[in-house]
Amino acid sequence: MSDGIILQTQFGSSRNNDPSIVSIPSATSIPSLVTKKNKYPYQYVLFGIFFLFLLVILILVAVIVSKIVTYSPIPIESTTTTASTTTASTTITHQSSEKNELSSLVDSITLEDMLIHLRQFQSRAIGTISFNRTIDYLTSQLNKENNFLVEKYYFSVPQSELAEYPMLMALPNKSNGSIFTYPKDFIPMERSAEAKNWSFIDGRPLSVVGRLGCSLDDWNTTKEDDVALVRRGNCTFAHKIFLAMNKSVSAFLIYNDGLTKERLSPLNNTRAPRDNTLPALFLSYEAGMQLILKNSSRIYMRLEFRSLPPTIVTNVCADTKVGDKNRTIVVGSHSDSVSAGPGLNDNGSGMAATLAIALNLARLLVHSNYGINMQSRIKFCWWGGEEAGLLGSTDFVRRAKSDGTLGLYSVNLNFDMLASPNFFFGIYDGNAADNTTTPERAIPGSSRITRLFIDYFQRNHLPWDYTEFNGRSDYGPFLAEGIACGGLFAGADDIKSQEQRDRYLKMLGSTLGGIANTIHDPCYHQKCDTLENLNTFVYLHMVKAAAYAIDFLAQLQDLNQWLYP
Repeated sequence: MSDGIILQTQFGSSRNNDPSIVSIPSATSIPSLVTKKNKYPYQYVLFGIFFLFLLVILILVAVIVSKIVTYSPIPIESTTTTASTTTASTTITHQSSEKNELSSLVDSITLEDMLIHLRQFQSRAIGTISFNRTIDYLTSQLNKENNFLVEKYYFSVPQSELAEYPMLMALPNKSNGSIFTYPKDFIPMERSAEAKNWSFIDGRPLSVVGRLGCSLDDWNTTKEDDVALVRRGNCTFAHKIFLAMNKSVSAFLIYNDGLTKERLSPLNNTRAPRDNTLPALFLSYEAGMQLILKNSSRIYMRLEFRSLPPTIVTNVCADTKVGDKNRTIVVGSHSDSVSAGPGLNDNGSGMAATLAIALNLARLLVHSNYGINMQSRIKFCWWGGEEAGLLGSTDFVRRAKSDGTLGLYSVNLNFDMLASPNFFFGIYDGNAADNTTTPERAIPGSSRITRLFIDYFQRNHLPWDYTEFNGRSDYGPFLAEGIACGGLFAGADDIKSQEQRDRYLKMLGSTLGGIANTIHDPCYHQKCDTLENLNTFVYLHMVKAAAYAIDFLAQLQDLNQWLYP
């Protein structure tokens, strides 16, 4: 204490110093002295009580301060609120038995469980040292637990690079021609075919595709050997390229839509489908509009690649030692990022979430009775090469199909981008699966998983939205084989609508409604996708929702009957 407490007591009595007066004790003066002496202990007792009261207050303040969360860019609910809502959320529907609070996978999840791993991640493009270090980190964490069988799967990925500087020109007609600059105006898409031996004099005719090129009717005016120019939006790049290949065009050009400032430049790391046969470029909004406004009629392209040695990429999987392996729940997230940035939302957030859930589950198996009620084996997997075209999950499914183990896998849950800053609570819509590419067997179970995730958000009074179930992430290869799938997604380069923003504002408050007409993750595939890019509010609830679904599915008495009625 900087200032002491001074007790001012007076032990002497006032006396008359006149020597002529003699002090004679009397019968009445002795009791009065005793009374004064008795007051002194009483004063010390009061002081002691006051001191103890101050000490108790200081201890309480220190405890409260120590409980404050040290990292949370977006405020998270108070401990009391979180405890009450998560307790409610862990009540598994369709099951009669009461859950032991200590054995709840949902309640075990904290924000720090994920952040401690995210702080270790850097840019993780396949073929880099940082990707291999990430794989080493994953396996070292998993091998600390005795409840997992950890295995690595290796596969090779062909590599190539530009052989020379690519060229894109609008040849002169009535107006001046245009020369576009790489990479400012255009970028080749991954898995693009080459454009060789085009006539520099004649080029090839340009066809501007109607509307957004998402339906066959949009391509009515496009002819064979045309260069197709289509605007971004409404459907996947792969779908647009598929329609372009059906028209037997010479090349495919897609330009950004310019709806926000983040959607002006060419988009990095976009992929053509695996069976693509077309030269494919992604153009800036300005370049696309220039071709249209100048009535450009003929295009010259030069695009050539040279092969590089293949890259060896690793999948990591960890199987629980308990649960029936004949009805295995596969929980997956991709471990790689694009080369442009650290990728902590895409997909460090999903990778760290899957790791946190796995490690918490392992501890529950040791320190609680969780394993008694666990009916199905859980296989946690981290797929390599998603950004290069779902390569890791595709290789895993191919191997399982080849060795006859694919039938062991009852369901796949996929978690990709769970912490987008301008988020939405996105749930894969199992009812919207494409009937032409998805075996009918997978649809009922996928729909039930969708309902399971909705149940979590409704129990916790949170908004939610359906998100596309089009196979663009690592659940795609499983779904194509008739395996029920589900998952969560907080948004990438799609735009938050005014309606969505207003609905989230109403339910979550002014600080969590987000910004309308802005993409969900402005740092998607950018160098700014760092720890500061993550929204910790959506992240915590997304991971708890994931744990909720795993908790429910693992304890079902007959998982396969529930998924495939």
